[in-house]
Amino acid sequence: MLAVNCDAVRAAEAARAVAERRRRQEERRAREAAERAARDAAAREEAEAERAREARRRQAAADEAARLEAAAAAARQRAEEEAAARVRDEGRAAFMALSAAEDPAALRAAIATAEARQSALPSLPAAIERARERLGAALEAEAAEARAAEKDQKLEALSAQFEAVQVEAAAVASGVGGGSSSAGAGTSSGAGPSAVADDEELCVICLDAAKTHLLAPCGHRCVCANCGPSLEGKPCPVCRERCVMVVKVWL
Repeated sequence: MLAVNCDAVRAAEAARAVAERRRRQEERRAREAAERAARDAAAREEAEAERAREARRRQAAADEAARLEAAAAAARQRAEEEAAARVRDEGRAAFMALSAAEDPAALRAAIATAEARQSALPSLPAAIERARERLGAALEAEAAEARAAEKDQKLEALSAQFEAVQVEAAAVASGVGGGSSSAGAGTSSGAGPSAVADDEELCVICLDAAKTHLLAPCGHRCVCANCGPSLEGKPCPVCRERCVMVVKVWL
């Protein structure tokens, strides 16, 4: 009887020990499961947080890129506006230079500068055309002044020649007068040479009036007051040299 009770007790203790081991195993497995779940939850939260941080970083990078792009666009726009303003200022300066230039050298320089910037102002091409017209007029004026100066120089030279011719003619006239007075009136054939001398003093154009005008620069006294002006710019009837001017000669 006692042996039976001991076996029952040992069996009960063994059963309790088995149950305790099972309980502890279940508790351990439960704790491990809870820890795994906690770790998984923490990992998921960390992953979510990392994704959120990455999204924030990407958004910040996108915002920074957008800000930099906007700043670059604004800088480009300012540069374009400044360039356009410089072009307009250069065009206005070229326009003012065209308006202020007077002598040919300044007009040429202003036209060359304006031609390089004629797209800066709508009114610049017309101003260039006007400046070209003024340049042509200025060059023509310079040429006219040069011709006038050359003509004045020729006139001065011709005046000196005329004075010499007049002095020589006066000397010849005084010699001829003395010879005729000494010859006397006894010459019976005086009418013939006088008529020839009168013909030689007639205008070679009309053969009517006396030779009173001299052609320059050749110096031929061969026309009268009426025919002389028509020979300006034409060949001399004696030597065919171009006549520049006609001058009256007093003998």
